[in-house]
Amino acid sequence: MTWRRQTRDSSRTALLTEQDVRTIAQGLLKNMNTGLLTAEILQKRAEELMVSAADYWLSYGTAALIYWLADEQEKARQALQRALQADDQKTSLFFFLVLLREKRNQAADIWLARYLDQQHPLQLASHFQYCLESYTDGWLSSTMRRQMEHMLSVWLQEQSQNAALIEAQMQTWRDWLEKERRAIVPAEEEQFKILKKTPKASIEELLAGAHLPGKVLTSLQQVATDDAPQPEEEAQKALLTRFIAADRSEKEAAFVQQPYLSWLTAWYFNTEKTALSLRQYAMAVAKDWIRSAADDIQGETIQKFPDSIVFYSDLSYEGHTSTLRFQTLDGKNEREELQTLHTIIDAWQKEELRKYRPGWSVFIQLFLLIGGGACIYSGGSWVWENHPYMLLAGVALLCIIMAGPIVGLIITAILAGAATFLIHTIASAYASHSTLFVGAGVLLLAGLAYSTFYSIFQKRRELETQFRQYAQEEENNICRCMAEAADFYDYYTKGMAQQQELRDFLNRLTPTDYIRYRNNTARRIRV
Repeated sequence: MTWRRQTRDSSRTALLTEQDVRTIAQGLLKNMNTGLLTAEILQKRAEELMVSAADYWLSYGTAALIYWLADEQEKARQALQRALQADDQKTSLFFFLVLLREKRNQAADIWLARYLDQQHPLQLASHFQYCLESYTDGWLSSTMRRQMEHMLSVWLQEQSQNAALIEAQMQTWRDWLEKERRAIVPAEEEQFKILKKTPKASIEELLAGAHLPGKVLTSLQQVATDDAPQPEEEAQKALLTRFIAADRSEKEAAFVQQPYLSWLTAWYFNTEKTALSLRQYAMAVAKDWIRSAADDIQGETIQKFPDSIVFYSDLSYEGHTSTLRFQTLDGKNEREELQTLHTIIDAWQKEELRKYRPGWSVFIQLFLLIGGGACIYSGGSWVWENHPYMLLAGVALLCIIMAGPIVGLIITAILAGAATFLIHTIASAYASHSTLFVGAGVLLLAGLAYSTFYSIFQKRRELETQFRQYAQEEENNICRCMAEAADFYDYYTKGMAQQQELRDFLNRLTPTDYIRYRNNTARRIRV
C-alpha cells in the first residue's frame, strides 16, 4: 500500500484528495484483519484523515473505524459524529456493510435501520443499490429482511399508481427492445433474392421483428438462470469495496436522485456494476413493463405485415405484351397463379397459330393448280391452235400491266415461243407415253400439296415449342417467387410464435424467487 507522505511540519501537511481517501479506506479494509497494521500506523493514518481531508464523510468514517480498531472510543465517537454530519446516509450504509462483513449482525441491523429511515422512495440516491444487493443476496437478518420486504412492497405498490413513472420505465424497455431489434441480422437462408420489400416495410425489418421475441427471451432466461454466487465472505468484501470505489462527493459528480422503480430499471441495464441477484430481482419486478413494451414493439411489426405479397412479371413475345400481377401470403396459391399465366400464354399461342393453318386460300390454290393443269391438258392445245392471237393478246396484256410495255412484250415473245414448243412437245409425247405423263403430273401435284401443308405444320410445331419453353420459364419465375414467400411466411410465423413463450416466461417471474436466504443459497426460481 502506498501512502502519501506528510512533511514534518504539520502546518504544511498536504491535503489528501478524495481519491486518496478511498484508496486508504480500501487498504484499511483489506488489511484490518491481517495483523499487518500496527497501532502506530493506524493512529498516524487516522490523524492524517482527520486533518487533511476536510468535510469528506469517508475520511471521518475511515478515521472512526481506525479509532474503533485502536480501541479509542472517544476519538472514534468524535470522528463518527463528524462523518454523520458530513453525510448521514453514506456513513450509516458504510458501517452497516462493514459490520455485515464482520458478522456483527445486531450492530449491522442498527445501522441499516438508521439508513432505511432516511430513504424516500421518490428521491433515492444511487448508493441504495448496495443496500438492496445485501437484501437480494440474502445477507440480512430475518428481522431486517421482513422490514425490507414490507418497505419495498409498499414502494412498489405506491409507485405503480404513478402513470408517468410507469410509462417512463416502459419507454426504457421499449428503447432497449428497439435497439435489440436493430441489431438482429437475418441468417443467410433468410436473405432472399427476389423478395426484398413489402408495401409497409422491408423483409429484413419484418424478420428482425419476428426474431425479436426469441432473442429477448434468450437474454432474459440467461439472466434468470445464471447462478454462480461468490462465497459469502468474498462477496461481502467485494460489495463494500464497490461501494467505496463508486462513491463520489458532490464536488466530484452531480448528485442524482430517482424513484425506486427508475433505479431498478437502471440497475438492470448496468451489467458491469450491478450484482446478478439485483438484476434478477429488478427483472422480476419489471415483468409487466417488459411484457407491455414487447407487445408494443411487436404490435408495430404486426401492423407492417402485409395482407399479401404482390409480384409483377412483364410478359412479352413477338409483339404480345402483358403485365402479370400475382399475389400470395404463404405461397399456397401457386396453382391458381400458374393457371392465370397459362391463360395469357395460351391466348397468345392460339393467335399466332391462327396465322399458320391451311385455310381456304391454300385449298383454292391447289384447286386452281389442279384445274389449270387439267384445262391445259384437255384444252390448251385446242385453244392455241384455234385462237392463238386471242391467247397471245391476253398474255401480252397481262405482261405489259405487270412489267411495262417493253419488258412485257419481250416476256410475251418468250412465253409464246416456249408455249408453242412445250404444247407441241407435250402433245406429241403424251400420245405415246400417256401413263407416264399422268403419273408424273400426279406426283408433281402431290409434292406441291405436301410441301404446302408441311411448311405450315412445321411452323406450327416450332411455335408450340417456343411457347412451351417460354411458359416454362415464366412458371419457374412464379414458383421461385412463391417459394420465397412461403419461406418468409414460415420464418415469420415461427418467430412471432415465441412472443407467447416470452409472455409465459414473464408471467412466471416472481421477485421473491430471486432472493437468496442465509444458510440456504438455493433460490426458488421457476423459469
